[in-house]
Amino acid sequence: MKHLCSFFILMSLMSVFSHPFEVERQEWIIQHMRGDIPSEEFDIGVIVDIPVSGSPFLVDSVVRLLNESLYYYFEGSNDLRFSPEALYCSDGKRLLQRYQEAYKPYIEDTCEFHGGCPDFFVYLSVTMKEQTESFVTYEVSNYFIGEGDFEYLEWVIFDKSDGHRLAKIIDDVKVPELLKITFGTDYDVWEDAEYRLSKDDEVAWRCSFGLTSDSLQCQYLYAPGIVETFSLGLEAVKPYLTKEAAELCRLLRE
Repeated sequence: MKHLCSFFILMSLMSVFSHPFEVERQEWIIQHMRGDIPSEEFDIGVIVDIPVSGSPFLVDSVVRLLNESLYYYFEGSNDLRFSPEALYCSDGKRLLQRYQEAYKPYIEDTCEFHGGCPDFFVYLSVTMKEQTESFVTYEVSNYFIGEGDFEYLEWVIFDKSDGHRLAKIIDDVKVPELLKITFGTDYDVWEDAEYRLSKDDEVAWRCSFGLTSDSLQCQYLYAPGIVETFSLGLEAVKPYLTKEAAELCRLLRE
């Protein structure tokens, strides 16, 4: 039985490596006139890395992320124009085209597309940041253009052995200690008492984390409208990683 289990594990790994994961970048740039300054033109748009080859379970997981990101970008907090099910596209090569065709009529009206706020626009980028032998990291960037430009980042890590997304990279209860490495003990500087943390483990909702082959990528909502983006070496953050994240990183060093 032990040898049989080893055989199936070996065959699974061979399947992963026999399907190299490759992507193709697609862009959709839309030129607009800024609402309050008619003479100022600029572009908004979408950039996505579409899977073109790889194991079916990994490709499917990435395509799901792309659908979710595009749907949220176009719908935002507005009234629903379409349901997620109506737009979902499993064919990665046609995915961006699918959303283009659905939303083009709305994009011609800048104010309508952006919820009546012509001075608040966003670029969406969903791209592969890194690929290792054990995982793939996608970076989702929402870049806001307005009175003060800023970029929100999040990272999604896919286990290459079966394509599933990691639920967490850092245990929530360990996030405060991790932040002290960079910000010191007073990492909660929100002046408004309404937004200050009532207990340390609530800080996790302000953070996003990503993995590369040698570092932990971090973004922290340090104060209202202020984000801090930084990276820490994997060796330094090893005690804070979840068991699953630590296992994927360990595989890189075997």
